[in-house]
Amino acid sequence: MQDIAIPFWIQHANYQTEDRPPTPLAAAIEFIKQYDWESELEIMRQLERAKKDFCPPGIGFVPGDGRILHIWLDEPGQFQVHYSYKRRIRLFSLTMPAGRKASAMSENMSLPKLADAVTLFYKDEHDRLLALL
Repeated sequence: MQDIAIPFWIQHANYQTEDRPPTPLAAAIEFIKQYDWESELEIMRQLERAKKDFCPPGIGFVPGDGRILHIWLDEPGQFQVHYSYKRRIRLFSLTMPAGRKASAMSENMSLPKLADAVTLFYKDEHDRLLALL
């Protein structure tokens, strides 16, 4: 099986964003683990204290097939995960998108569980990802 690469974006606490090129799964998980989340949270707290607009820092994976996995952090070590996808229907032994958007969310996810969610997203293991969330 060929290693799938998915582009992603980073959203900083001050709403600035960076687009990243398609990245293989192992590199994406390593990026999440090595990202300086604490600095981003500190910037968010500074903006909040200064009564300026801010948002939780996050990363969004967008493979281009209608799915989005948005990860953000409100507190150290506790990730929030939002999975947006097209509803799927089963017809005999086939599963196909039904066209309507739906979503699922998980709060307070640990880093190991987050790595599992990203892995399932990359592999398009939809039902398992929904069960994890």
